Amino acid sequence: MSISFHSFGLKKMSILSVIILILVVIAFLLIANFNDDSTQQKNISEDRVKFMERDLGQKEVTEIIEIVKEYESKLYQKPQDTYLDPVSKGVIPGLAGKELDVDTTVSKILNAEQGEHVEPEYNKIPPEKTIEDYPAAPIYQGNPEKKEAAFICNVAWGTEYIDSMLKVLKDHQVEISFFLEGRWANNNQDEVIEIYADGHELENHAYSHYLMSEIDRKTIREEITQTNEVIEEIVEEKPKLFGPPAGDFDDDVLEEASKLDMRTILWSLDTVDWTEPGVNYMVDKIVDNIHPGALILIHPTEDTIKAVDQIITELNEKGYEIVTVSELISEY
Repeated sequence: MSISFHSFGLKKMSILSVIILILVVIAFLLIANFNDDSTQQKNISEDRVKFMERDLGQKEVTEIIEIVKEYESKLYQKPQDTYLDPVSKGVIPGLAGKELDVDTTVSKILNAEQGEHVEPEYNKIPPEKTIEDYPAAPIYQGNPEKKEAAFICNVAWGTEYIDSMLKVLKDHQVEISFFLEGRWANNNQDEVIEIYADGHELENHAYSHYLMSEIDRKTIREEITQTNEVIEEIVEEKPKLFGPPAGDFDDDVLEEASKLDMRTILWSLDTVDWTEPGVNYMVDKIVDNIHPGALILIHPTEDTIKAVDQIITELNEKGYEIVTVSELISEY
């Protein structure tokens, strides 16, 4: 009888062990399945399309449209009109505004790849007043909200430093504006072609390097026209900007340039490289005084090339983009 009870107890324990084992296995499977589901959910979340850091996965089109529309006012930027600086009497270029293009942005979202972060698309809003409203006013700088700067390289003598200057600019992958004296361009056509072939802007620095305020209107017009003709003959593109030699001008110069559909360009920062102040002086002068929309005057000299190399590096570190003068003074 005792043996029977013992056998029954063992049998009962054996059944209990099996039940426990089954429960352990079930629990393990549930945990494993939960982990798989969590991982899968995480991967799904990571693979979903995002806009402005918002997950748009499994959203209906109408929901996506409403989400995008929520950012219309936040992303709107009012256009800035061009105006005359009361101190310099120069024109300060305006800046186009922008508004969110809801339709194009939604279309991008709907056609985006899994995991893609979609950037908003914008429509530009032109300012009401542009530089065209002030055709005879000089320009000393670009819009002060543009984190950009442009070099004005006036060329009127020598060719020995042109190649070195172009190499530095190519190394930095930047394009600048060369204002060429007409005589120099006529006598150094290979260099003109080389500058143009590297993607730089060719502009007008008069023909004979006269002080423009000291000559009559007829001669002013001839100085500008003759240089335009020389440059256009060489590269088949007519200059649109005029940089008066030594920055010398008066109302007659401004008006004659305007009649020829030319903008008169000056500068806001000067390396004074023609005085040979040294590389460090030029670098410090420009970098310490840099401002958004700066127009920086240089010439092709040995020290200037070294200075420009450092200036570009330091301006890039400050978040500035180097552009051509035409780009800088554009409202866009």
